[in-house]
Amino acid sequence: MDDLLDLSLIETQDVSTRAAAAVDEIVDEALERLRPVAVAPGSSSVSDVLPTVRSVCDRRQVVSAVANLLDNAIKYSEVGGAVEVSTVFDDVDW
Repeated sequence: MDDLLDLSLIETQDVSTRAAAAVDEIVDEALERLRPVAVAPGSSSVSDVLPTVRSVCDRRQVVSAVANLLDNAIKYSEVGGAVEVSTVFDDVDW
């Protein structure tokens, strides 16, 4: 239900709030939202191995997107399986 509320709030924003954010902190925040699901008996474990990478983004939107992806990965993985989160830095010239 929180995902629907977050999505609704994000969609009604006139202007996104973009600022530099540490990717590891975004993933940590998303994982914290899912902690009860991730540590439930028989659920998949979640590990995060992240280098320090920063991105200019709308933090709230990215946290919601990452939480949604992790939630799906946990729900649809094998019982006792692991969901691993990692980042790759790609120095792309936009």
